[in-house]
Amino acid sequence: MSAYPDRRRGDDGPQARAEIGPARTEPHGHVTVGLLPSLDRLAEAVVLRVRATHPAVQLRITTGYAGHLAGWIDSAEIDLGLLYDVRPAVAVDVHDLVEEPLWAVGPPDAGCA
Repeated sequence: MSAYPDRRRGDDGPQARAEIGPARTEPHGHVTVGLLPSLDRLAEAVVLRVRATHPAVQLRITTGYAGHLAGWIDSAEIDLGLLYDVRPAVAVDVHDLVEEPLWAVGPPDAGCA
């Protein structure tokens, strides 16, 4: 006799529910975030914010250049990355977080105006 219920008989009652455990509604588990080297100064703030708002999430931060981060996302080495100039693709979900102006700065005779 098996210790597991026979699903064919519809015998999945309390034991199966106990094995599955309670449903978790809050974010939890391991999450790896990739940052560009220019954004690594944000790492501490991100970690502190995640710890405060989602204590069941175990966050790991790694840094790399855009090409590396994109490759790590494709190979599932990281869960998400903060990148620039990313083109939407079928295999990934892309969201714009920030749009910033770009300024040309030079001496008055450089014609930057």
